[in-house]
Amino acid sequence: MTEENVQSIEPKELKNGDLILDVRTNQEHNELSLNQPHWHIPADELDIKNFIKSYHLSEKTPLHLLCKSGHRSLKVAEKFKQEGFFNVKTIAGGILKAKEQGLSLLEHPSWSLRRKFEFSAGALIFIGTLLSLFVSKTFYLIPLGVGFILMTKSITGKCFFENIIKLFFKDGL
Repeated sequence: MTEENVQSIEPKELKNGDLILDVRTNQEHNELSLNQPHWHIPADELDIKNFIKSYHLSEKTPLHLLCKSGHRSLKVAEKFKQEGFFNVKTIAGGILKAKEQGLSLLEHPSWSLRRKFEFSAGALIFIGTLLSLFVSKTFYLIPLGVGFILMTKSITGKCFFENIIKLFFKDGL
């Protein structure tokens, strides 16, 4: 199956009541999503047969697939057709084009792991320095330790501290 076998629709052509399935990752969806009713199931978690059955999809109403730029939704559309559901369309250009065309979107930008790491390191250095100045000189070990972690990360490219950050900031700040 190829791109010619799958119809597409411009984001600005979407209407209220259209059936929309967003197949982007959870993180992508949490950062930016359509401000209208839609389903969200990441492409790698989607059980197409079960989805068709659970939501009683019929060939009378098209299902519109949304991803970041249009490529992922094309692959998912082809899988729908392989399962016998042919009234599926991709949203051309995905959420990026929807934003470009001025559709109403919900934006919740999250921090990258690098940004979380930099924030945490900076906070520890700042707090450690203040504590060593005003509470006890022993607290100088905090900024010293953070400096050591930053140096070893730059040399080895690995950092155990990132795993700790992942535990505390699972869904962003």
